[in-house]
Amino acid sequence: MVEPTMNTSTKITTLTPGRSEDMAVQLEVEMADILREDLGMTASEAADKAQAVVRGMRKRMGGGSWYVPVLLDKQARDEAIRREFSGPNSLPGLKRKYGLTERRIYQIARAKQGH
Repeated sequence: MVEPTMNTSTKITTLTPGRSEDMAVQLEVEMADILREDLGMTASEAADKAQAVVRGMRKRMGGGSWYVPVLLDKQARDEAIRREFSGPNSLPGLKRKYGLTERRIYQIARAKQGH
């Protein structure tokens, strides 16, 4: 059985059963890493818990697209951009790193100078 088509504004992707399973396994791996690193669980405990959570998520929320927002502290981000901004040559890296436009990076950088 083929999973539902995920429709985004720029492309349509149909998930095959294999691709869907790969994504579930990757989610388990990421969750297990978090459980080990942040909660101090053993690798075995973390893997078991992550597998159970993903299994439950698939039952309750399977087939849909999920968006997990980035935890963003704009003030800290802007301060980091100001520290890292060193003129036009730094723009490509800052654009990639922070997912912002050139114009927005310039606005943030100028705010430091009171412009």
